[in-house]
Amino acid sequence: MKALWLLCCVIACFWGVVHAQESDLQARLESAKTHVKAAWEAPVSQRDASIREALNLLRPLPKEQRVPLTAPLSEASGISDPIEQELLLGETLGRIESYLTQLNRPNPKPVGANDLQQQLKAIYDSPEMQPPPPSALERFFRWFGERIEAFFRAIGKLLGVPALGAGLAGAGALQYVVIGIVILLLALVGTYLFNQMQWRKGLRTTPSRESALLEDARALTPEEWRARARQKASQGDYREAARCLYQAALHTLNANGYVHYDPARTNWEHARQLLTGNHRELYDLLRPMTLRFDLLWYGGQEARETDWRDMERELEQLIQRGGSYAKAVS
Repeated sequence: MKALWLLCCVIACFWGVVHAQESDLQARLESAKTHVKAAWEAPVSQRDASIREALNLLRPLPKEQRVPLTAPLSEASGISDPIEQELLLGETLGRIESYLTQLNRPNPKPVGANDLQQQLKAIYDSPEMQPPPPSALERFFRWFGERIEAFFRAIGKLLGVPALGAGLAGAGALQYVVIGIVILLLALVGTYLFNQMQWRKGLRTTPSRESALLEDARALTPEEWRARARQKASQGDYREAARCLYQAALHTLNANGYVHYDPARTNWEHARQLLTGNHRELYDLLRPMTLRFDLLWYGGQEARETDWRDMERELEQLIQRGGSYAKAVS
C-alpha cells in the first residue's frame, strides 16, 4: 500500500514538473512575442532593446526549439538595413505564433474500440465503398449459368446423381461450360455471317454472260449477235435488239477485214475506217444504221418494232454487199 502511495506521489510530482515547464515555456514565448512585436513596430533606433529582451527570454529553451527562433533575431540585431530588419522580425514573430499554436492545441481524445468499430462500419457502408451494380452482360451470364446448373441437376436426378449440378458449380467448372457454349454460339454466328457475305460478294463479283457482253462486244460472233437481236425483239426489247444488230454489222465488217473493231473506239470512228479504206459504198450502208442506233441508244428516242425491222433490212444489205460474215480474215 505504501509502495502504491509512493508511486502516485512520484507521478504527481512528475506531472507537476512537466506542467510547470510547459507553463513557463508558454509564458516565455508570450513575453518574447510581445518584445518582438514591439521591436517590429518601433523606430529603427529603438529596436535593439526589445530584440535583446526577446533573446534573453528565448535563451533557456531547448536547442532544437531555441535556434529556429533566435537565429533570425540575432541576425536582425546585427544589421542596419531597416527593411531587412523588419523582414527578420516578422519571420521570428510568425515562428513564435506557430510554436504557441502547437502548445495550445488540445490533445486528441483517445478513440475507444467501439467508436473505432462504428467509424469503420460507417466507412464501409458509405456509397463509395459499395460494389458497382452488375452489368447487363454479367446478369445474362448469371442467368444463363443458373439455367445450365438447373439442366445438369435435372440430368443428375435422372441418372441418380442429384448433386451433379451443384458439384459442377462448386468445382468452378460451370463457368467454363457457360463460356464454352457462348464461344461456340459466337463461332457459329460468325461462320454463318461470313458465308452470307461471301455468297453475296460472289453474286456481285461473278460476271454473267450479259455483263461480259456489255464490257466487250467481241464475246459473240456476228451470227450470235444477230440471233440475240431476234431474241430481244421477240421479247419486245427493241432497243437492245437494235444494239445487237449494230454489233452484228460491225463484227461482219471486222470479220471481212473492212474495219478493225476496237471497243474503245466510237461508232463513227469505225465508220470512218470505211472511208479511209476506200469503201464508200459500205460506208453509205453503215451510215443510216449508225444514225438510227445513236438516236435509239444515246438520244433517248423510243425504239419500236419498225426500227428493228429497218435495221435488220440494212444489215442484210450490208452483208450482201460486204460478203458473208462467215468469211474469216487472216
